[in-house]
Amino acid sequence: MMMVMAFVPFIVFAVLAQHLGVFSALLAALVISVYPLLRSWKASRQLLALEWTAFAVFALLAGWSLASGKTVSLFAVRLAGDAAFMLVALGSLLIRRPFTVQYQQPRPVGPLSPLGLRVHSRIACGWALAFAAMSVIDIVMLVNPRLPAGAGVGMTVIALVAAIKFTQWYPGYARCHFS
Repeated sequence: MMMVMAFVPFIVFAVLAQHLGVFSALLAALVISVYPLLRSWKASRQLLALEWTAFAVFALLAGWSLASGKTVSLFAVRLAGDAAFMLVALGSLLIRRPFTVQYQQPRPVGPLSPLGLRVHSRIACGWALAFAAMSVIDIVMLVNPRLPAGAGVGMTVIALVAAIKFTQWYPGYARCHFS
């Protein structure tokens, strides 16, 4: 699933923040977030929504940390990323161009059929819900720092797996029930 590449910089950040500190991990994630951007540009001459959003989140947070001399917490970085991804998903639904179309293989040529638009809209909505759930988890973890970090990570994994499974399942369901 091509969309998962957008999460790699966040995974790298989470792992490296434990060993190198938050600012160094931010810089490493920023550098790593460039690869998916270049890969998608080389393949299709377009920047994919989640990849450029990940790059922007790390660039803004690293720039802010550098300029202010303050560091952000692991869950604050996660909240920034999850909320930004949620806004991308919701924005794409508002303009009736679901971000998930960019990740379809093979890419559709021309406008989507009504069924295609319905399928992509519902999948994008599923991802928006997952990102919203992840944002709530991040807020809970920020407000209650005594909660075990593993609980937040575990709940996030559940939200991601649910979104991935829905993405894999729904197109077949829609073909059978709406065609």
